[in-house]
Amino acid sequence: MKNPPLVTIGLTCFNCEKTIERALISAINQEWKNKEIILIDDYSTDDSKNVLSKLKSQYPQINIIFNNENKGLAFNENLIIEKSKGEFLVYFDGDDESQTNRITKQYQRFQEYKSKYPESKFFVFSNRNVNSIEGVNKKFVNYGIGRKSPEPFGLVVAHHLLKIKKESDKFCWGLLGSGTMFTKVSYLKNLNGFDKEFKRGAEIDLWIRAAMKGYHFISVNESLMTQYITYGSHKTLKKDFLSRKQLIKKHKKYLIQNHSYMSSIFNFYAWYWYTKKVRIIGHFFRLFARFFMLIRKSRI
Repeated sequence: MKNPPLVTIGLTCFNCEKTIERALISAINQEWKNKEIILIDDYSTDDSKNVLSKLKSQYPQINIIFNNENKGLAFNENLIIEKSKGEFLVYFDGDDESQTNRITKQYQRFQEYKSKYPESKFFVFSNRNVNSIEGVNKKFVNYGIGRKSPEPFGLVVAHHLLKIKKESDKFCWGLLGSGTMFTKVSYLKNLNGFDKEFKRGAEIDLWIRAAMKGYHFISVNESLMTQYITYGSHKTLKKDFLSRKQLIKKHKKYLIQNHSYMSSIFNFYAWYWYTKKVRIIGHFFRLFARFFMLIRKSRI
């Protein structure tokens, strides 16, 4: 390709001493030539800083920023947007490993979709291999949202993420993930970036706001990265619980206007108890959620 656009690869690290080198090397080894790499260490308390300092001496082209206090993921992702010089931005997770052709494939998907829908704004994700490295050893594939036509867009995606409406069979559904996300920097700035009030789940809030503005959500129908499931103090069910609760609170006005506030709350608690594997309580909350969904239908 002649004159390929500059792509910024953004990575964040918090206590990733065992995995950050693998993630960073997969960024360096991207076949896409015109790239810059920005990595932010969020005041890690393990040996990540020493690992990164050694990598910096080997690969001086990497821009590594060490925070002097823990700022949280949303702050760091916004800082990457601010520091980015690229036209496009792709996020790599500090625990995971991307295929060498990931950027190439996502850029191609972007261009193909843009030629069909020139006025649209969108995010490009991908399928991903999942490998549990702690506890039970499991390997499987998670399929990305909009990996084939018709790709979902607009409010139907916001409703899907807020868990207030059953997925429409009209669209190709699947998973979203910040670690597989590729988009234009200008699109992220158009959305004012990530809400730093979220300690976790800021990316879900970003996608909800994007969907409310009509954004499209598409994927490359290939596994372009391997996700290694790891656990840490910042990855707990309690913190996921609080972030989802915060999400409902932030979008409360919209949910009330759409007669969906109560169903979203009951779906939220159903998710929590299903995740804790207490299915009978999960079923109880799911029934109440369906009851309020029926009420919503009668009011529309």
